Amino acid sequence: MLDTATRGAPFNDDGLLRLTTKLLEDGLFPTAAPDFLQPFFDIGLLYRISGEVFVTHPFLKSYLLAQALKDDEFIALTYFDPNGIFFDHYSSDLHCELGPVDSVIDNIINLFAL
Repeated sequence: MLDTATRGAPFNDDGLLRLTTKLLEDGLFPTAAPDFLQPFFDIGLLYRISGEVFVTHPFLKSYLLAQALKDDEFIALTYFDPNGIFFDHYSSDLHCELGPVDSVIDNIINLFAL
């Protein structure tokens, strides 16, 4: 999901499996990643086209992105650059709720301190 948002790289089954396995390591759901994911495909929240995985609900996509960015300060700083051409407000809001990278918040505060 992170590569898709930051570099336009396709999000495929391998990336989805890695992300899901990482999220499940927290022990919230005692199940294997493929078993956890299947209902999302069954009800249409996730779908595949030519080997790429897509998310149909914008909130879910923003959540997955915010979750990935909270663990990577350098990419978070680049992605949430308040001076950039595009600023993803939805993912930024979720990023802040999940425990934001301090330097990202500092950049936003500094923008308004001028």
